[in-house]
Amino acid sequence: MLVIPCARPGHYVERYAEPDKARTGLGAGTDAWPVPYWFVDSGMATMAMLLQAVDEGLGACFFGIFEHEPAVRVALGIPDDVAPVGTIALGRPDGDDRPSRSTRRGRRSLDEIVHRGGW
Repeated sequence: MLVIPCARPGHYVERYAEPDKARTGLGAGTDAWPVPYWFVDSGMATMAMLLQAVDEGLGACFFGIFEHEPAVRVALGIPDDVAPVGTIALGRPDGDDRPSRSTRRGRRSLDEIVHRGGW
């Protein structure tokens, strides 16, 4: 199965333009958001789905749509105000679990990525 998580920035702007949130200024438009939470929330939902897939014994991966986005939009009828974030592939693992080529570059040390008490 392929799942395409999507974000709808306008819904966030509309919600934050309502009286109980208006003082934040985030209802002024997408440019008012220092962090685009529609992508943060989509990313969290995507991670939750990936983690649940693993818990269920499924194989799962996330990949970008990139240059295929226009074709995906047309094929699925995705409205212009909706932003596809990527694609989650879910299925039964075939037992041939090969590591990604990117694992060859290794990981950064903890000292490079963990900062205690300051950067």
